[in-house]
Amino acid sequence: MYRRNKCITMCAGFIALLLMSGCEDRESTPPTPEMTGEETTAQVLKEDVTQAAQTAAQYADTKKEAFMREANEYVTEMEHKIGDWQKQISQGGEELSAELKEQKAELQQRLAAARDRLDEMKDKSGDAWQEAKKNFDKALSDLEQAWREAGAELKGTPESGSK
Repeated sequence: MYRRNKCITMCAGFIALLLMSGCEDRESTPPTPEMTGEETTAQVLKEDVTQAAQTAAQYADTKKEAFMREANEYVTEMEHKIGDWQKQISQGGEELSAELKEQKAELQQRLAAARDRLDEMKDKSGDAWQEAKKNFDKALSDLEQAWREAGAELKGTPESGSK
């Protein structure tokens, strides 16, 4: 009987050892991508969307910068044209008519408005920039109209200021 007890004790110990080795502390969740070294589709998609958004923002900034540069050059060109026109008036020796004086003041006012609208655009983005651009386009259109009207009063009509 001693032998039988010894055998049962050994078998029980062996079974207990097997059971204990199977009871290791294991996570019940599947391995994470970090554990396997693989990326999940959601992670890849998130990275792709983030990269696409950054690319779109860079493109918009580049287009905005190009527009601002061209608009600034155009307004500066109009400033020079108006300055030349004013010199032409004063060198003509003719006394400025009331209408020419009014047009001169109108041109200066419209030029200042266009410059102000352009300056407002510098710090805007998104929808606010689009609204500021509409305001600039309107101010520029008003300036060009005043330029054409002023040119009609002189013998040498100024060139149109259209883009």
